[in-house]
Amino acid sequence: MEKPASLRIAIIALIALAIILMLQYPQMEQADADGTYTWTDNGDGTVTITDYSGTDTDIVIPDELDGKPVTEIGNDAFRYMGITSVVIPETVTKIGEQAFAYNSLTEITIPPNLTDIGLGAFHDNSLTDVHLPDSITNIGVIAFGMNNLTEVTLPNNETTVGGHAFSANSLTRIIIPNPNITLGEGVFEDQIEDGEVPINSEDIIIYGFEGSDAADYADGYFHPFVPLDSSPDVSILFNETDVGGQTVSVDYQSAEELKAVYHHEIASITDVIWTVNDETIPGDSLSLEPYTTTVGETTIRLTVETEYGGQTSKEVIIDVQPPPLPASPELTVESRTETDISLQWGFVPYADEYILKRDGEEIYRGTGLSYEDRHLSPGTSYTYTVHAVNMSGTGEGSTITAETEKSSNTRLKDLTISGVPDLDFDPEQDEYQIRVAHDVEYVTITPSMEDEGATVIVQGDEIDKGDSIKVFLDEGKDHTIEIQVVAQDGTEQNYTLNVTRLSSDILVKPTLDEQMYTVKNEDVFLLGQAGTFLIDLTHVTDDVAAIYLSKEQLAYLIEQGAVIQVQREDVILNIPSVNVDANQDLIISLRRLNENVEDMSSLNLSRSAVYTFQLKQGEEFVREFSEPVELQFAVSASEKDVEHLNIYYWNDRTKEWELIGGRYNEGFIQALTDHFSTFTVFDSTELMASNDQDDDQGETETAENKDRQSSGILPETGTQMYQWLIGGLLFIIAGTFFILRRPSYKNQ
Repeated sequence: MEKPASLRIAIIALIALAIILMLQYPQMEQADADGTYTWTDNGDGTVTITDYSGTDTDIVIPDELDGKPVTEIGNDAFRYMGITSVVIPETVTKIGEQAFAYNSLTEITIPPNLTDIGLGAFHDNSLTDVHLPDSITNIGVIAFGMNNLTEVTLPNNETTVGGHAFSANSLTRIIIPNPNITLGEGVFEDQIEDGEVPINSEDIIIYGFEGSDAADYADGYFHPFVPLDSSPDVSILFNETDVGGQTVSVDYQSAEELKAVYHHEIASITDVIWTVNDETIPGDSLSLEPYTTTVGETTIRLTVETEYGGQTSKEVIIDVQPPPLPASPELTVESRTETDISLQWGFVPYADEYILKRDGEEIYRGTGLSYEDRHLSPGTSYTYTVHAVNMSGTGEGSTITAETEKSSNTRLKDLTISGVPDLDFDPEQDEYQIRVAHDVEYVTITPSMEDEGATVIVQGDEIDKGDSIKVFLDEGKDHTIEIQVVAQDGTEQNYTLNVTRLSSDILVKPTLDEQMYTVKNEDVFLLGQAGTFLIDLTHVTDDVAAIYLSKEQLAYLIEQGAVIQVQREDVILNIPSVNVDANQDLIISLRRLNENVEDMSSLNLSRSAVYTFQLKQGEEFVREFSEPVELQFAVSASEKDVEHLNIYYWNDRTKEWELIGGRYNEGFIQALTDHFSTFTVFDSTELMASNDQDDDQGETETAENKDRQSSGILPETGTQMYQWLIGGLLFIIAGTFFILRRPSYKNQ
């Protein structure tokens, strides 16, 4: 059966009403686990304590119940509980009506975030002091009535204070720091009738701002009123005397000070500032030392300000007097060396700076009391004078004479030698090995001293400052040059120059050592740039001669760009050193051949000795040259017979003599070659005639071979090749037959 529409509407209305009631009253009272506190849920995740059932009189209220912060203390929650002390959590923002009324509280700490204190919240206790945070915006009627408060400072906020909020106390001073606080009726008074004058009204002083509720309240209830922003009392003391508004005479560079003395009846002093020449200096005192170095008047202002903006300024003028003329400083010599004199002088009062002069010339001006005069000449006397100076003038001077120590310095500062541009001179090194080119006939030696007072003697001759001396050199010889330095105090030091003048040409006779001829290092190292190193083998009669040069010797010869010349009576070799490797030893071999050498034709026509030349380094022969080697063969011919004489080398591949060339010069045929082989001298016309005769004989042998071929007779080498071809062909036929027959054998 379908329900009537009116019934459905009624049911819906009841449900809606229930929901509204649930939303309006979510704070069903609950209790904690031990039943001490009863609380209600505020519906926003916080709770309000509504009742206290405990027996403790010293209470610490929890900041959470059921995991939710306690933000309110409800009406009458702790009323009449005999409480003597209570700690209210910082989470609390509101205290309800008579929440702590009628207890025995003597002091209370108000939470810093509290905003609302309800009617009679702390009424009828024994409070002697209370601090009200600036967060409070409302204090209810008789909130703190009937306590023992003597002084109250209201919040610095636009707080509303209910009537008689602080009545029935022992108040003497009320501080109202915010001009926008609203005061209710008789906030600080006991119960009085309209028009009555409060008892002891003059005993309660109210501090506030002119034009505010505080001023009106004080006037209406006959209380003395003191503006909070009133100016503090300020004095400036100099030598314990108040000098505010006066001019004070002070000495130049005085270190005395000014002191600030200040007072305000109620407000705290927040700023004490001195102002001098637009500079601000905080503090209760001011040293005059920075301001007494300039003669004349200086105005100093002192400004003192309270926490409520009350401000007082006082000024004093200090008049700095000129200083007296400074006395003469006492000048002394602290130490002396060969080049330095250290001076010091005593402090003089009123001196702004000191002037030091050496031999009448100013060398220092400043505030220091010492000076080190450096870079002086050894063994020299100097006169020094020091004066103290200030704005009043220059005081009398103090004079002293001091002499530097005589020098023991024997060091050469530098040494230049003509012809030796790369000399790396070191004063600590007293011996040098010097080599000069062969064309340097003499060297010019120019010494310079670290101490110009020292004496320099070269080869027994004294040299004046800046002068030079020439020393002549013999080519290819060693020379010893002695330089003696004598210091001012007689100390001596000698420098030795071992100078070798190189030679353009060095001629040596090598010594035979184990079938090889060798030369001495000292002979090699005397050769100059682009020189010729001549190895004389003219005394050697053996057909074979081998010369050994070490890699150290080669490196030097190559560095000098030298030519190595080897001389025998019948042949001369000129070998540029660049053709060999400086990193390996070298063997130069000259082997003289006789006329009966096999495979060499026409030797009977040779006009000179026949030689085979070799250059060997390590296991390798130097076969080709980057620069040609000059060959010179001795010939015994008259001038008219030398026109066709040339040097030839034997081509071992073609078995022929090949022309190099040649020209006659004083009994030698000369030519250049880019390789080594076997060489000799021929008359070109004679050699050509001999070669033509050999060619005719060769043509006859060729014709005979052709006749043998036409008659079917092959040369021995041709017959052998034919026989090998026939044998190979037969081997191929036999192999093919065996492969073709193999399957039939398998079937059988």
